Amino acid sequence: MGIIISKLALSQTNTVPFEIDLRDSDYPIAPLVFAENTAEQDTFRLRIIACIPSDITLPPTFLVEEDGNPVKVSIAGGQTVSARSFIIEYDDSTSTPEQQFTLWSIVVEYSLRGMASVDYILTRLRNIDPKTSRGTVTTVQEA
Repeated sequence: MGIIISKLALSQTNTVPFEIDLRDSDYPIAPLVFAENTAEQDTFRLRIIACIPSDITLPPTFLVEEDGNPVKVSIAGGQTVSARSFIIEYDDSTSTPEQQFTLWSIVVEYSLRGMASVDYILTRLRNIDPKTSRGTVTTVQEA
């Protein structure tokens, strides 16, 4: 029972950093996420674009939260839904607010073993130093 990741590709898409002034924000920029069914039954694909500070020394990592079990998420209108939760984690231990970013492309294909599918995907970007996060809730699109 669980999530089986059959494909995971992380790549930096630009080599020249771009600037965004986040001095008034305590959170990272939320990732852009497209979730879809694939032609293979019970297999899903996530295409994620994440703005990661350009001064990190190690590439980000992709994590499955709660072993893939659905989590409860509040969305607009006060509605609570079940979502599968994923985290893109990076370590930026600089003491200054991030202003220079690079784009990272993350493509994930996963299948469910003994688990029900959900209608929502929660994908969060998390800086582990200090521990802060920002996320996006996405619905799964039909192939």
